[in-house]
Amino acid sequence: MTPPLPENVYRAVYDLYVDAVGPLRFPNTEEAVPLDFGVYDAGGALVLSQVDAGGDRGMVIDVNTSGGGNFSIFPTSLARQTLFGMGSAPDPGNYAGELQFDLYVFGDDTDPQSSLQVKIDSGFPDLGFVDLPVSTLAKDEWATVTVQISDIAHNPGHFGGGPVDLGRVLSLFVLEPTSFAHVRLDNIRIICGHVGQGDCGIAPPAPPPPPAGEPQPVYIDAVDPLWDVGINAADSGSGWANYADPANPDNKVQWREVTADEPERGQILEVSFSAGEAFGVWFIQSSMGVDLSAFAPGAVSFDIKVDDYGANEDGMTMKIDCIFPCTSGDQRIGKVGDGAWETVQIPVAQLLGGGLNLTTVNTGIVVFPTAQSSALTFQLDNVQWLPGGAPGSAGAVVLYDEAVADGWFLWDCCGAATFGEVMDDADHGNVVELAFGAGGTVTGFQAVEGVDISALASGTLEFDFKEVSPPPSGSVWRLKLESSNAAIFVEVLLTAAGNPEPGTDWQHYRFTLSGDLAGLDLSDV
Repeated sequence: MTPPLPENVYRAVYDLYVDAVGPLRFPNTEEAVPLDFGVYDAGGALVLSQVDAGGDRGMVIDVNTSGGGNFSIFPTSLARQTLFGMGSAPDPGNYAGELQFDLYVFGDDTDPQSSLQVKIDSGFPDLGFVDLPVSTLAKDEWATVTVQISDIAHNPGHFGGGPVDLGRVLSLFVLEPTSFAHVRLDNIRIICGHVGQGDCGIAPPAPPPPPAGEPQPVYIDAVDPLWDVGINAADSGSGWANYADPANPDNKVQWREVTADEPERGQILEVSFSAGEAFGVWFIQSSMGVDLSAFAPGAVSFDIKVDDYGANEDGMTMKIDCIFPCTSGDQRIGKVGDGAWETVQIPVAQLLGGGLNLTTVNTGIVVFPTAQSSALTFQLDNVQWLPGGAPGSAGAVVLYDEAVADGWFLWDCCGAATFGEVMDDADHGNVVELAFGAGGTVTGFQAVEGVDISALASGTLEFDFKEVSPPPSGSVWRLKLESSNAAIFVEVLLTAAGNPEPGTDWQHYRFTLSGDLAGLDLSDV
């Protein structure tokens, strides 16, 4: 495969600081996210200020520390940002995403044996960093520094957390000197490049969700305006670069809108996959993530007809993406619509179990033949997301209220914790008390058999929590939910989703099942 010429490479630039902090702006939109500074001064060691450097440079950031501390740039609203097309912690590949900034190191005021750590975090202590030895940096002059975001993602911090989740970034930039230092920074940017137009960047804020209780069309006689990118395809022969040309014979996938033989159907879609070794996908996409949390108890529905499956005995596959690599995973649906129209409905709960995050959906539908060595043509109609029952129609699943609920029991995985029920204050009555020893363990509530909470997919997990005595310094509380036999699980920090730091007073905690805890198999908890 011949690499694209430099002028054909898509490039996106996001300014974090140029004369002032933020706002974060997005290509081809009017959206903007206000940014602010965060400062950890290490007990007064670090001082952050903005100074006028004069000339063409203008305002810059001045950082002076006697040892320790850091500063960060983050959204004022604390809204997590989705960096896509720049790799991820589990993906060992290197991607064209980078943090770039101008740096001035005052040589006499900076420890030559120290370093500057450049970090990105998805909420401390989940972070990644790159260490820049001061000995390798220019002194007493401005120089441009570039740090690969893949390198940051592949190098987690050592504070008891996990690696940075680039799909849920909180601090877009963190600088931490490891000793005494005096530095200035300017023109802090996130930059990415990709062979596909729009295939890397920072996702803009999601548009308002559709009205509750109404279907969300994807294609009914035409592509719904919500899916503003429209119809696209990609295949291994194109290097997985998206293409919107529906009739290029060099591509694996072609498509067209046609008038159905049945007058009541109106316009439908006809999609053709050619024979050969290349593998492709066909989809309808939006330019930004769409919040479809209201459809958690519903289904993705479409009509399909395949006149002749030919040698394809494996049928069709569908999926939904939530800004790749976030996805529901491939969902095989078999030889549907074999010779006649058939309505297919995939429960959203099933897609959530495959890893879908309903708050950032950016493909209304992805459909492709499971096997593609032989040619196949199919027709689609009435592609839409259907709501489930009315909000509040599903009853709550109670685990504990003055006593452990029927069908549940207190449990410890590894023998390093004890538990029991004790009387607390008048407001809380009987409560569960957990005591952890020195060994690692997971403890909590377990069901006698798997519980189907699919009807609560648009709901929340809520509970009250307090520390009787705090854990050792540096420890963090985590929340974990599992399906039967831990086949699928979700684990998050207890302070995720804007929840409070635990303390000696009772506090309320709330996590959305389809967003904060996305990926859990809700049919078998």
